Amino acid sequence: MASIKEATIYRLKVHSDMVVEKIMGGLQQYAFQPCGKTQELSHGFTPVVDDSFVLMGDHLVLFRYKIEEKILPKAVIEHHAQRRIVEAEEKNGKPLSRQEKDQIKDAVRFELLPQAFSLYKTIDAYIDTQNGWLVVGSCNTTALDYVLGAVRQVVSGFSSELMVTKQEPSLIMTAWIYQEALDFSEFELGDCFKISNGEGSITCRKEDLRDQEIVDLCGTRQVKQLTLESVHYTFDVTENMQVKRLKIDDAYTDSFINNEEEDKLHYLRVNAFVTQQTISEIINTLIKAFGGLVEERLPEEQAA
Repeated sequence: MASIKEATIYRLKVHSDMVVEKIMGGLQQYAFQPCGKTQELSHGFTPVVDDSFVLMGDHLVLFRYKIEEKILPKAVIEHHAQRRIVEAEEKNGKPLSRQEKDQIKDAVRFELLPQAFSLYKTIDAYIDTQNGWLVVGSCNTTALDYVLGAVRQVVSGFSSELMVTKQEPSLIMTAWIYQEALDFSEFELGDCFKISNGEGSITCRKEDLRDQEIVDLCGTRQVKQLTLESVHYTFDVTENMQVKRLKIDDAYTDSFINNEEEDKLHYLRVNAFVTQQTISEIINTLIKAFGGLVEERLPEEQAA
């Protein structure tokens, strides 16, 4: 599970045991199938190890999602289509309409698809039964939609929500720098951040965030992403409570490895355990720092 370098965390709105039960037996039905010759996109669940679609661990069930996308550069399509458009216009003795040109481009795209190369992406995700979370190893909106949509297919009645805290993370992170208000022991300020004033953003890397020039920047802008450090890992937290650029010290992971068990499954379990514990510590610490979670509102309260 070392592949999780970023994560979006969802609170489950259904019991985690029910989700786990459905996932344990339902993923293979929606398994990934490679793109056909004229298919541009394919995605589905794929085995974690050997033929197993899930990896069980302490308080977690890990699964894996695979996406294949055929890549056809727009310039290539335009090049081939333009030649046909010119030929058609010369033959007909008049310019083609926009609709006719679009039809030619669609035909060219369809014909070139079998020659297109594929881009593959694998996303690890897991159910954290201790915290009642779904953790998806991506911050890409499209990829998240694919994974969540697939989980809903497997788990009838599945429902989840993003973390929403009582205080805005952006305001609190800004205060950590501008007012030197980072006062908890778990994390220290790192050396990177992204700030914005609503019109443009500034990204600083490998800077002393206590430098007065940096502090002054936060007087008129808000922090949108910030690097924090712990003893065993570093990460970025975003204004939406997403984790990015997670890096766990190899020595910390190695301390959990039993040298007598050198099989692939053992390493997967260790990585899964370390990653889960790390993300759990990060998110639960940040929830407290941001004033706690906003409790789910009833439908009539949302309407009011």
